[in-house]
Amino acid sequence: MGNLLEPLAGRCRHWQPRRRPFAGGRFSGVQPVSRYLAVVVLGGPLAIGPLVPAARAAAASRQAALLEQGWFSRARQLAATAAERTEIAAAIAAVDAANGERSAAVANTSRWQVAWNRSGAVAGPVAVDRCVAGLSSGGIDLFAVDTGRRVWGAGPDGGGPLFPRLPPPLRQSLPGSGAAGSIAVAAGRLFGLIDPPMPGRGGLLLVAIDLAPAAEGRVAWTKRLAPGTLAAPAGLAATADSCFVATVDPAGQGVGLLAVAAADGGVRWQQSWSLPVRDQRADPVIVTPLQHLVTVAPGGGMLVGVEAASGRRQWQCRLPAAAADSSPADRTDAVAATADRLVVIRRPAGRPGPPKLMLVDPLDGRPAGGWLQPAVDAAGLDFGPPVVRWATVVWPVLGDAARPPPTVLIADLPPAAASPSEAATFTARLVPVVDRPAAAPAARPRGPRLVVRAQKRFWGLEPGTVAPAPAVESEGP
Repeated sequence: MGNLLEPLAGRCRHWQPRRRPFAGGRFSGVQPVSRYLAVVVLGGPLAIGPLVPAARAAAASRQAALLEQGWFSRARQLAATAAERTEIAAAIAAVDAANGERSAAVANTSRWQVAWNRSGAVAGPVAVDRCVAGLSSGGIDLFAVDTGRRVWGAGPDGGGPLFPRLPPPLRQSLPGSGAAGSIAVAAGRLFGLIDPPMPGRGGLLLVAIDLAPAAEGRVAWTKRLAPGTLAAPAGLAATADSCFVATVDPAGQGVGLLAVAAADGGVRWQQSWSLPVRDQRADPVIVTPLQHLVTVAPGGGMLVGVEAASGRRQWQCRLPAAAADSSPADRTDAVAATADRLVVIRRPAGRPGPPKLMLVDPLDGRPAGGWLQPAVDAAGLDFGPPVVRWATVVWPVLGDAARPPPTVLIADLPPAAASPSEAATFTARLVPVVDRPAAAPAARPRGPRLVVRAQKRFWGLEPGTVAPAPAVESEGP
């Protein structure tokens, strides 16, 4: 219990300091120990001594457990010394570095070529081992990342490396609104929100598909949401033990969040808040798990942090305007999670212009600086929805209809150690994309694979084996 009481350890009762509940319902640690005194009976007068060493030991143990879980923001909340803050910063930097190494192959590829494409893309893509999942006009699909072949299906285009050729588990029409963000993968399961055509039974259907090879793509469970969700924009995210569905009142006056068990779809908790959301039509609903939180971006620049275990709202904020010359039609495409930061990703909607990033502290929802723009000339380019791969984000540049993106913009997400308060840009580069040569090589090119969504298609990209054609310079009159 500490050096002061070690000689008396056999003569006094065990003392446990009271804990105060954290705003989210869990204990945040020991209260300031200077307020607590231990009363020890010495066989005569009473001796009173502070339990500072014991309390510090308890806080250090709690901090070590938080670091082990990767809950860095709560560990920062408990840190009381410079040494503890240094230890936390080192742990965060290690996670950022590991994510950077995992995404280095994508970030360092100097040229891409089209390996395959699929029409009817609605939402996604989401990486699943050697496959990629997406929502298409036909329903929930799983494609082999190398070839674009459907994993599920009985026709010549069906089958894949993980599953035999079986009838697809669920192929139905999709909701007309809120489709973006309504697919997620976690713990060997694929979750999706669909709108099955069942007369007299409105409401979106939450579907969990088992991705284990032995399961052969079976539907693990389904759960029908409230009928009102049919017309409401919705977002979806999943962790190892929970699946989260967020909906926004079509009138923009409230936000609902439902947590169900990933194993069987049982309801864990359900919360709703009266939260005016301005200009929601430009934004999808985005749900992002990070550490002990799940964050919801319902639109209109709002961001809400909710404790994943209980559903209690921890904080909410409205992000500042992107720039003086930005349009209200700018949309939030994604909210990515680094080791200890949320990265809000926005781009102009329906007009050319560069995308933007903003770092947000998950501890309190405060922006860490202003909006960042890519350090490349992208003013006249029109960008499609981004794909986040570990520490890298990729935007396809939109070109002609039904044509592959001519280039992709690749950037590294700023690490948690970055100090963007004075920065105005983030490092990015434009990488060319070429058509695959007519005489395809017998062996597939080595290197990373990348799938992007543009022009209502999924485009499977692989490292380029041929140089792009040189630009033809026009002659003067």
